[in-house]
Amino acid sequence: MTLSHAPAGAGAQVVRALRGRRAQALVAVISVGVLCLFAACASGIAQSKPAKLREAVTQYNRHIRWGNTGAAAAYLTPDQRQAFTDARAEAEGELVILSVDVGAVDADYDTGIAKVDVRYEWREENGITVNTTRVRQLWRYDADTWLLHSKAEVKAKPKKSARSKSLPTADDKKTPKIEDRF
Repeated sequence: MTLSHAPAGAGAQVVRALRGRRAQALVAVISVGVLCLFAACASGIAQSKPAKLREAVTQYNRHIRWGNTGAAAAYLTPDQRQAFTDARAEAEGELVILSVDVGAVDADYDTGIAKVDVRYEWREENGITVNTTRVRQLWRYDADTWLLHSKAEVKAKPKKSARSKSLPTADDKKTPKIEDRF
């Protein structure tokens, strides 16, 4: 015999009490479910910026690696795109990028600013010497997307010695800015 078919009186009070507890339990389960849903949505929003940054950095540098200038330009701010494509067209065939390694990423997702260190291994078109250039890229989150705002070559700090003060450094020589090609 189930409690729902219990006769009136004491049994009916038990049935009403159980139904009340079931209702409370159901409300509690639904409340927890709704809270979990909101938490999942909120964490999904917070996780989308890192995922979008990772995707933008990966795609931009992949396009640079394979010479897809137009596709790479899509990750730049609109005011930089034309100058970038012009510079890449002018340097067409001058160098071969052998590898791209995305290193440290220092991102502040609240402000939407990320600094990304990238190492390029390259050689001149007809050369055999493999060169390494390290570039720090500055990315900003604008209008639901990450865009590359600037980049600069990261120079290794020279070792300090008594003799190095009198010798010219690489910075003293006039050399083209290699990071403009990346």
